[in-house]
Amino acid sequence: MNATKYLVLSFLSILLVCACPAIASIVTFTEEDSGNTVHVNQGDTIILTLVENPSTGFRWFMDATRGLILKSDEYEPSGSGLIGAAGTRTWTYTVTVSGILSISGIYKQGWMPTTGNEDVFTLTLISGERNYMNSRTPSWWDSVPKFTRISTTPQKLQGIYQKFPNRFF
Repeated sequence: MNATKYLVLSFLSILLVCACPAIASIVTFTEEDSGNTVHVNQGDTIILTLVENPSTGFRWFMDATRGLILKSDEYEPSGSGLIGAAGTRTWTYTVTVSGILSISGIYKQGWMPTTGNEDVFTLTLISGERNYMNSRTPSWWDSVPKFTRISTTPQKLQGIYQKFPNRFF
């Protein structure tokens, strides 16, 4: 009886491990990561932290593509206690789809026009299924050689039919 119970429990735990999606990761980014392309997975949490000084009117105006759900947007003043000192703003996103996603932002005073001289932040995220070897590498399918279909016409095949009449329907 005990052996059957252990066998059933073992089978159920193996089934549970195989059936559950891969465990989500928490990936953090800072201003140094601007311009990078990073592989993430559906369900991952993205934490982006940038320096900001809202007391002078300068702040980050962020934009994220569909598939990145904003969970929180928090500002933490610096520990110096000085008025006008910069702090950090932290955004927390959840990746909800597979595909190419992006987060971008511009750092400026909200009432000033955009001149093109502002600081910008861009991050490209490639979201896909986890690879069994390394979750931060492209999918295994990308490493398989691809073949192209050659289109043909019945006229091109006529010579083949004549050479091998018994090989085709």
